[in-house]
Order: sequence, then structure tokens, then C-alpha cells
Amino acid sequence: MPSDIDSLAEDIINIELDYVTGSAASWDEATAQRASLKSTVSGYLATNLGQMNVLINSQFGVDEHSNFCPALKLEEKAILTQLYLKDYYTKESRKTTLGISSSFSSSTGGSSTEGGEWTSIQEGDTVVIKGNERLRPGQKVKPIPTNKEIEGE
Repeated sequence: MPSDIDSLAEDIINIELDYVTGSAASWDEATAQRASLKSTVSGYLATNLGQMNVLINSQFGVDEHSNFCPALKLEEKAILTQLYLKDYYTKESRKTTLGISSSFSSSTGGSSTEGGEWTSIQEGDTVVIKGNERLRPGQKVKPIPTNKEIEGE
């Protein structure tokens, strides 16, 4: 029977991070990546239980079998899950800002990358395009034409 920490880690992976598939070329590789992610999530949960204790003024711990003691209720599990997700997405956004994230590629339609750096990001009907040109002193910025200007031509 899996421990409480392993069960919660599996729930986080299955429910919250179900889109994370990595770059696995085979089933065995995907299984290995998933096991690695589960190990990372389990380690985070065990290590950062004290952070939740401080936030909610409680005294939860982990026993020698990796079970929570006393057992976590739904509210505590939700808080611990949100703590993990906050730190996970903070780390991913830092990677993306540095241009080293490989979670998304141009095939997803969410962003396009060239050489590891993002050039455009699209969400719904909003598009952000990063220009690669550098301005020289005294050079004016050309505004991007609006839909009305394009239709008027």
C-alpha cells in the first residue's frame, strides 16, 4: 500500500500536472520521467510540511513509513498541494523568463521559440510578440498597426 505522501504526490501529478509529459520518445522513458517527477513531488511534500504547519498553526509530521501523522484531512491536503503548485509554477516561470523552459514548443500554439528564447506568446485572442531588434539612440519606435489601420489599407 502506498504511503500518504506517495498517494498525495500521485494525485498532484494526475490531477494538477496531467499535461506534463516531458520529451519521452517511448513508454519506458515516459514511465521513468513520471517516476522521477513523483519522487520530486514526494520529496517536496515531506520537506515542506513545516511550511504548511506555520501557515495554519498546526503540528503535522511524517513517520518512518512516509505517512502523515496525524493524518491530513482534505483541507490540509489542498493547502499542501497549493504550496507545491505555487513553487512549481514560480520555478517554471523563472525558467521561461531565462529562456530555458522546454515545457512548450511552437507546436502547442501557446508559444514559439527560436534557439531557446521565446519570440511570441499566445493565449486566447491575445498575442505578445518579442522583437529581436535593438534600438539605437535617437531611433523611433514604429507602432504596431491596429486592425482598423490594416483594414483601411
